[in-house]
Amino acid sequence: MSNTVKGFRHFKKNAADKVQNVKNYAKSKCNDFVDWLHKHVPPKPKIIDTAFEHVNNSILKLLPRRKKIPKKEESFEVEETKSALKKFTIQYTIPGKDGYDPDSFLDSVKETVIKLFENNRETKVKMILRCTMERTDIKTGQIHTCDKQFHSEMEINLQSTDTCEIYTKMKDMIKERITKFLRGGSNWKFRSIIRLEVHTVKYVPLKGFSYIPLPQELAKKKAIINLKNNDNQCFKWAVARALNPKQRDAQLIDKYLQAKAKELNWENI
Repeated sequence: MSNTVKGFRHFKKNAADKVQNVKNYAKSKCNDFVDWLHKHVPPKPKIIDTAFEHVNNSILKLLPRRKKIPKKEESFEVEETKSALKKFTIQYTIPGKDGYDPDSFLDSVKETVIKLFENNRETKVKMILRCTMERTDIKTGQIHTCDKQFHSEMEINLQSTDTCEIYTKMKDMIKERITKFLRGGSNWKFRSIIRLEVHTVKYVPLKGFSYIPLPQELAKKKAIINLKNNDNQCFKWAVARALNPKQRDAQLIDKYLQAKAKELNWENI
């Protein structure tokens, strides 16, 4: 009996091992088949992507390509072209370049002109933009050209002046005059920039000096007190007399007026 039981257990164990071996074999073959499928399945078709890329490249070939110029090559040189009265007045010139309209040109030379202003303080400055304009004769088809200048107003450039502000003001004035010219009904169109001129004139405001007789027309009005001083302190005596009025001989600088003037602070004047 005991031998029969042992034999049955032995048979059962062998059967279980065979079943497990069959499972392992089947699993191995299944994995091999899956690997084979991954290797032989064709990739996703790229017909749409390839066609789009081909059309895109074809269109790009038709478009003109603008050559990119490095920023360093876009610098503008300023040249002193004219001067007079021992450089009391000077003309500076910035030559024009192809590919610019008035707006883009004035934007590009801004830093150059502002630096020029900063190096020429105590002056009156003015800008003139010279352009070539063209128009087509409707009847003959002939193209006519002319050189036209558009100028700003004169601006005073002192030590305390905001050079960026006056440049913007002058630029806007030039653009306004160009727009007015193009809208004048003569069919003129912008063609190219010839040059930008910057004119400077030394600014020398009048300063106080000694006594000068009034013109007869003003003296007859008897409405002006003209202090009779023999120095260059006209402003000082005028202020002192205004603060210390006098009915008779108000134009004379007497000891009383001198004493009153000493009571005031005249430093840095």
